Formats: sequence, C-alpha cells, structure tokens
Amino acid sequence: MEGPPAADLELSRAPGGMKLATLVTLTVAVVLVSTGLLVLTPLAVRTLAYEPYTIPSAAMEPTLRQGDYVVVSKGAYGYSRHSILGSPSVMRGRLGFQPPRRGDVVVFKLPRDGRTSYIKRLIGLAGDRVQIRRGVVLINQTPMRQRVESSIQTDDRGYPEQASVVREFTPEGRSYLVQIHGADEPADNTGVYLVPPHCYFVLGDNRENSADSRFDPGLPPSDPKLGGCGWDGRVDSQVGDEEGVGFVPEENLVGKAWVLLRRDPSVGVESIVVQ
Repeated sequence: MEGPPAADLELSRAPGGMKLATLVTLTVAVVLVSTGLLVLTPLAVRTLAYEPYTIPSAAMEPTLRQGDYVVVSKGAYGYSRHSILGSPSVMRGRLGFQPPRRGDVVVFKLPRDGRTSYIKRLIGLAGDRVQIRRGVVLINQTPMRQRVESSIQTDDRGYPEQASVVREFTPEGRSYLVQIHGADEPADNTGVYLVPPHCYFVLGDNRENSADSRFDPGLPPSDPKLGGCGWDGRVDSQVGDEEGVGFVPEENLVGKAWVLLRRDPSVGVESIVVQ
C-alpha cells in the first residue's frame, strides 16, 4: 500500500433521525429506567451514559466494519469535558477515573483539534515501550503472540489484495482479531515509542489502513492540546510524514466501545459485545 492510511475517517455520532440510532438510545434509556438504575431522558443518556456512533471507515476491520453502529459506555473511565456533547471547557482532568485496560476499544477526541472522534484499540499504557517489527507489536521488548485464523481478500483503494485475519494476544491474556496485509509496509516497522504518563498508545485493528499512534499528531511537542503527551519526531521517521493521532491524553478518552450493532440480511440487526 502506497501513501498515507486512507481508511481513517472521523467517527460520527449516529444521527438522531435514523431509526436504528434512535432505537439504541431509547432502548438504553428504557433499560436503565425499568431497572431502577437511572431516570434520564434519552438526551441525558447520550450525554452521560451511553451513546451510539457510526463506523465510517475500514480502519477497525475485522472488528468493526464500515456502516456498523457501536454503543459506547461513556462512564467506563469516568468523565472529562470530552464526555459532554461539544467538549465544553467546564472542567479539567477526569472525575471518577477508572483506568482502561490494554485491549479495550476506546473512543477519544483527536488531540490536535479536541473535536474529532476516533475509535481505536488501546495497546500501550503509560511507561510502556511500544514497537512494531514486521507487523508484530512488541511491548517492552516482548512480542505479542499472534495466531493466523484465516486469509481473506480485501479492497485496497480499488485493488483486490490478500490479507490475513490474525488473533493477537496481549501480555495479560486478552485476545482479539486484527487484519494484516503484509509485514513490509512502512508502518509495520517502527522505532520505539515511550508512552508518557497519563497517555496511551492506540492502533487500528486494520493495521495497514489506520492513522493511529504510529503517526505524528501534527502539533509541536509542547502544544497544550497534546495534554503533556509530547512527541519525538525521530521515532516516527520510519513511517513517513503522514499525520495520525500520536499519543492519546487520558483526558481525551470519551468511553469504551460496549456493544456492536450490525445489520445482517439474514437475521436483521445483530447485537455483538465488542471484544
């Protein structure tokens, strides 16, 4: 694949007028109210508890497909200003913070603008040294185990291409599927990224089609938008000049992907817990 990862687009909130998105919001509201857990309007549910988003690109395949809906738990990691619609500057830091776990699929605000919503898999925690060698992720010099599950044909900018569906295992024993097109693309061989305090390293599951923490955040290292997650431009020199995400500040976390809703012609709307 030549050029920058083109499959990464802005994650968007499911439009309120769409039947499935409305159904998701109302269903969550009814469940919470009927169980006595919470008495909130659907708007408050979307603001404080759960919110549906649409997946606009292939950057998280095979886990999330373009056109899928994903319901995000907004209280999974506590709350920051980015948990509120519009990300108003009403608070700093996080309230009721619960640290994410390696392997979580997280929604966050893109550091360089504080507005664009992205969804990626959390791979590196604060203090970790993360590197990719021939498509294999190393955490603190230890390779994450991989097992090939299947081979598929994908579309890469209009051209058919073979890819492997691989099960990847975290050091803690969690596993999930990723899609790998090869081991010789620029972003398959990186320098060593040292994750700063209160910051995270994220990757797309579609490793060759994801603008993520392998790529420069597009801001000077001292820019306050980076939330203290500075960037060493020498580290990403091997992956080209494309802008990506850089490290994700703790404050920028919006929530954890909880349930995937997918339209299946044979069964209708399928509900899947995100792994």
